[in-house]
Amino acid sequence: MNQPTLHTGLENLLEESRVKIQFPDVLYSAAYHPGAQDVRGSGLEQLVKLRLLHPNTPVLFFSFLPLKQLLPKDEFDVLQLPGTEFIQLPCSKETIIQAASKQNAKPHGVHDTAWKTFSERACKSILKKRIGIIKHKQELAFINKVGLGLRLAIGNVMTYPELRSETMIRFNERYEAMLVYVRNSQIEEILKLGTIVQQSDDAFLTLISNLVKEFLFISDYTNKKKFTELKQAIIKIQDVITILETLQTE
Repeated sequence: MNQPTLHTGLENLLEESRVKIQFPDVLYSAAYHPGAQDVRGSGLEQLVKLRLLHPNTPVLFFSFLPLKQLLPKDEFDVLQLPGTEFIQLPCSKETIIQAASKQNAKPHGVHDTAWKTFSERACKSILKKRIGIIKHKQELAFINKVGLGLRLAIGNVMTYPELRSETMIRFNERYEAMLVYVRNSQIEEILKLGTIVQQSDDAFLTLISNLVKEFLFISDYTNKKKFTELKQAIIKIQDVITILETLQTE
């Protein structure tokens, strides 16, 4: 599990405490990130993502600012979420060890009401900001970049079986391009966040869940030769994107 990048002073303190050796399954994050315009907000945003992507992993969150100054920026109450431990700097090595030990010993209820409320609100907010990149004419527009080309290539493979040796070349090129697209870090983030909230009553999150399901199907290499199902999945993705384009997103 990759640890967040911390500023040098805090990283040195953690090394001296040897907390990462004693508790390798605990994550360590901070309110301050060098170069960030919003000093408080950037750290909290990273903390929200850490908790969403690693729900069973406790996080120690460090800040020179007192908790009461961070709470107004804590839109999703992540600082109050079980599994998040706030530590105000400066602090002793013993404080860090005790906090890591306490959190490491606790079970974290990722199915309770607090987690459900946090995960739905946070996922919806982040995804509404991120999902625009796959829409028509955008930076990573699925239809323009890979969807239409792959769909046409599949159609040619199915329509002209006598030309299979030729049409498969184009299909393989389009399929590999789709895999590269899905591995893009921004797309990966959308897919990861979209798998967190399942069986939500929220219409937007339900759309995203369906979108992710089809993306996971077409990018599963074992489904590569299921031409009819692949084509249907691409059409479903296009349909969801069309619906998303009618929704108000940031």
